[in-house]
Amino acid sequence: MIRLPFASLPCLRTARRPGAFTLIELLVTISIIAVLIGILVPAFSAVTSNAKKTVAMARIQNLERGLESFRNEPALGQTYPPSHSDNPDGALGVITVANPFLEVVNRAMTGANLLVYALVGADRLGTPGFSDTAADTDSDWWNNQDSTLDGGGLYEVDLTTREPLFPRYPSVGGSYVDETTRTSIKSFRELEDEGLMTVPDGFVDGSALQPVFTDPWGRPYLYYRANRAGRRMITDPGVSVGVYDNRDNGFLTGSSLLPFKGADFGHGMVANTGFYSAMATTNVPPADPMLDETTGVHDILVNDMSYSNTMERFILNPAVKQRNEPVNRSSFLLISAGEDAVYGTTDDIVNWTRE
Repeated sequence: MIRLPFASLPCLRTARRPGAFTLIELLVTISIIAVLIGILVPAFSAVTSNAKKTVAMARIQNLERGLESFRNEPALGQTYPPSHSDNPDGALGVITVANPFLEVVNRAMTGANLLVYALVGADRLGTPGFSDTAADTDSDWWNNQDSTLDGGGLYEVDLTTREPLFPRYPSVGGSYVDETTRTSIKSFRELEDEGLMTVPDGFVDGSALQPVFTDPWGRPYLYYRANRAGRRMITDPGVSVGVYDNRDNGFLTGSSLLPFKGADFGHGMVANTGFYSAMATTNVPPADPMLDETTGVHDILVNDMSYSNTMERFILNPAVKQRNEPVNRSSFLLISAGEDAVYGTTDDIVNWTRE
């Protein structure tokens, strides 16, 4: 019998191609990639979130500068723009303003809309301000915001040249905000079409065309002007005027002072409130409370049962101990709902220092 040397026997193992993975090596590689994704995705999300917060605050600062420029213009009355709660003849409820877009005669307004009217103009050709015209001296600005041909409204333009017939500030085609903030303007209808909000029940015809400045998440910035003569933090309709009025943006936040639940910006209703905002409710605390366990600043800060999810709790200035005082008592509030799209929560981005 012929014996072959062992070294000459054919090899039974399949030769491994250069660069090929075994099954175990492939599974290990996939596992490592999955772990890295698990680590990097939250980190990337946090970076993106922080970047948006930075942009949101920068935009608020730009709006603040614009409001100060508006106030410093003598031709515009040297006061901050009105809020929705500057109601005609002291009437309660929703203010209606003459419509620059010619769709309907009047339409419901919010402070968020009037902010655009003031800093850019409803037609984005500069703001004509809020005042009477020579043809209308009834001291009511809200009926002069239309653009009806030959109507004498502040937004009327020449039929041929399309140039505004009334002065615009800071110039025709100009604005009091930078271009980035200006390009953030969208209408409620656009936000609804993009799936960022559901237009609330109660919007009258034409309201969906109202423009708002939007934050990096695509939601409106709210604007409230302070009433320096207010005796309370929040207006108590028919009883006492407050520094701020819960109804100013009631269509968007909802308001316990109005029959509106607010707009759904994708989060649904706030638990146990019946509203789409955590600052829709108001309890109107006394103006000059005693500092005890049942009234005043102490009560607002510690009594979650009474003041949780209220505007009072959200805008209270805790540094003032003698009475209930809101932040920014002499100026205005600007509020972004933040990442959670709920107004009145801890992630909101605002123009005051949150504590």
